[in-house]
Amino acid sequence: MRNGWLLGIALFLCMAGRAQTGNSWRARIDDLIEQTDSLSLKSQTTFYTVKYLKHDRTIKETWYYTMKDGKPVFFQLHYVVDSSEFTESYYLDRNRLVCMARFEDPYINQKGDYNNTEIFFFQDNTLRQYVTSGHRNAYTSKFERQNDCLIKFEERFTELRANLRQKGLY
Repeated sequence: MRNGWLLGIALFLCMAGRAQTGNSWRARIDDLIEQTDSLSLKSQTTFYTVKYLKHDRTIKETWYYTMKDGKPVFFQLHYVVDSSEFTESYYLDRNRLVCMARFEDPYINQKGDYNNTEIFFFQDNTLRQYVTSGHRNAYTSKFERQNDCLIKFEERFTELRANLRQKGLY
């Protein structure tokens, strides 16, 4: 989990707020993430996909996933587009999204370096909390962020399940 430490730092910062408000939904998600990360250290699996873009360009995606009781509990993909490196991480509970993190980092040191980070926490497909940094549209509503995350999750989760079916694992 390449950006696991970034997620860990973000979770730590968010936990300070949780400690003050005593949100049980957040404590449950934090516990689930901690258990999943521990399991991932022991049993994470990798596969690769290639996406074809316009103008004969391709993107190689590296997928990492962790299963528990025959179901995915975590998956992450890593890829490079042009001069930026992207990582998307998804934590699941009973096939539902509970945490999604997206990181975008410059692949090559450029003038005006930036780092976009977005971390979203869900309960019953409802966005409960999110943290962002970098050059993202600050005027995007919470509802739009929630819908964008859930749509992206469904696309990626569908890809993961198709790959697992090919391997006879799902």
